[in-house]
Parts: sequence; structure tokens; C-alpha cells
Amino acid sequence: MEDLTGKRFGMLKVFALNNKHHFGNAWLCKCDCGNEVILGTSKLLGTKNRKPNKSCGCKQYAYNGTAKKHLRIYHAWYSMIDRCYNPNSSIYWKYGARGVSVCEEWRDSFKDFLGWALNNGYEKHLTLDRIDNSKPYCPENCRWVDYYIQEQNRGKQRRNKLGHIGIDKRPYSYRASIQRYGVRKHIGCFKTLEEAIEARQKAEKKFEETGEL
Repeated sequence: MEDLTGKRFGMLKVFALNNKHHFGNAWLCKCDCGNEVILGTSKLLGTKNRKPNKSCGCKQYAYNGTAKKHLRIYHAWYSMIDRCYNPNSSIYWKYGARGVSVCEEWRDSFKDFLGWALNNGYEKHLTLDRIDNSKPYCPENCRWVDYYIQEQNRGKQRRNKLGHIGIDKRPYSYRASIQRYGVRKHIGCFKTLEEAIEARQKAEKKFEETGEL
């Protein structure tokens, strides 16, 4: 293992090894702006897929005030790259470890991502979503959606032997439920799959018409 203690990377100076991890080591660094951050070796040295970090993030915030002005979009961009390329991310196993990547255009430029976001439906209450979860983050495969649409998209990717979202097999019945905006409602248990599907469809129609579960 290469000891990075005392070395400088742009505005960052490494002070100590923070921990040892099977994905790589993490280092305690201090930025010239005064902030202390913990970064993995790959973030300091860079990889073939991304450039190395040169600051705690303040450099991006300071650049013409662009990131600071669009802070929520900046966080969406930074989080997207972090979960795909940082082995120390708590959700790396769901993204980077499974081969999810970010197109070069976005990976290397917040300004390019910002331009796409502002011209493709971004609003404060929406979140970044991949249309096809088997494909990377890129302009052709991303959109801004509300929590409900994102959950529906995720639901289609979950393993469901019955092939229907919101329906699961119980010992002697089929249970139907519906979830919207983080609230789940139990619809009921039915003897047949067809009855459960029908009840679920009725609940979806009611929500579309009334906004109530």
C-alpha cells in the first residue's frame, strides 16, 4: 500500500490514514480552504474513469458561483458520480460495484450536466432518474421525476415472480398493496391472482383521480 501521508493533491493535503477497507484505503485530508474531508485513494489519485479530486468541493462551488447558485443540482451531480465511482460510498455496491457508470460528458463537467438539467425539466421537487436501469447515466437515459415515478421504475427492476408490482404471494392468498410518496396502504388479501390485480388497478385509478390512497 502506498502511504499518501503528507502528500499534496491540488488544494488537499493528506494528514493520516483514516481506515482500511477491502475496497481501498481512506485518508483524512485538509483542504486549503480549511475543511477536513475523508477521501479514498482512488479519489486522490484518480482512475481511468474519473479525474482526481483537487479540493474538498470548494473549488467547484467557487467557480463563477455556478455550483453555489444551483446547489441542489450540484448535489445531484456529485452524488451520481460518488455512488458510481467511490468504493467508500455507502451505496457503491448498488451502482459502481454493479457496473453502473456515468457518461464522459457528465463525469468530467458539472457545467454540462447543469445545462442538461435546466433544459430538460428540472424542478426543485424532482429527482434524477435513469429510464432504463440497465444503462448508464447519460442525457438519453435520464429524466427528472417525482418520488412516485422513481419508485415505479425501481419497482419494475425488483424481483417479483408474479410479474406484478404491489402483489406478493402469501401461504393461502395473494396480498395487494399500493405505495405513493413513501406511504404504503394494504389493500387486502385475495384468493386468486386475478382478484388481487383487479384490486390493485382500482386503487391506482382512485389515486390518479383523487390523489388519495
